[in-house]
Amino acid sequence: MTVKLDSKHDWRKNTYERIFWQSLFAVILPVLIDLGLMSIYSAFLGEVFIESRFLLVDFPIIVSFIILLNMYYVIHYLIKTEPKVGVEDGKNVETDESPNILTIDYDHAFVQLYPTDILCFYRSGNLIKVVTNEKEYTTKGSLSLNALEIQYFNDGFLRINRAAIINMKTVKGFSPINNLRLNVIFHEPITVKDSQTDLFIVTGKYIRQFKGKLQSK
Repeated sequence: MTVKLDSKHDWRKNTYERIFWQSLFAVILPVLIDLGLMSIYSAFLGEVFIESRFLLVDFPIIVSFIILLNMYYVIHYLIKTEPKVGVEDGKNVETDESPNILTIDYDHAFVQLYPTDILCFYRSGNLIKVVTNEKEYTTKGSLSLNALEIQYFNDGFLRINRAAIINMKTVKGFSPINNLRLNVIFHEPITVKDSQTDLFIVTGKYIRQFKGKLQSK
């Protein structure tokens, strides 16, 4: 849930809106679920839930733990995504070099990827994969190539066919296959787990923009 909130409600850009949704889904909802389960358990034991020890002792501890967990997450997120400070003409200048941070739920942990970390995005069946130098990640949720194409265009990414978006900084050149297909040549080969043989072929309507982007590098 927090990964989905990160992609739609940024802590810095939409602070109050994010506090509302974070409180609703990450604090209030878990608390209500906990109360509901414990009331069912008390009824099963034949106890009066309102008079139970749970409300007086255990429940405040659980609520405090949930709040502390959320506070830790917020602090961790803000530190990890803090804009870098550079030096320009002897002055400190705050820069936001990577506004498009992609947060992925991977192996029960949140992984944050900057545009400079990403080699390409591609679709495999109904899943969107993200390829870096170290790993290949499978995204969850409603992420689409159409949305990624728009979001990462200014970071040097380009759609080359219906199934793939590549980081143009990885591209060395191309070799023509025919008038409607170009084979992308990378500085270093990109290895993906998918067996699609035409994944890095520029097709049809994407050719003109690909050539223009390559010439402007």
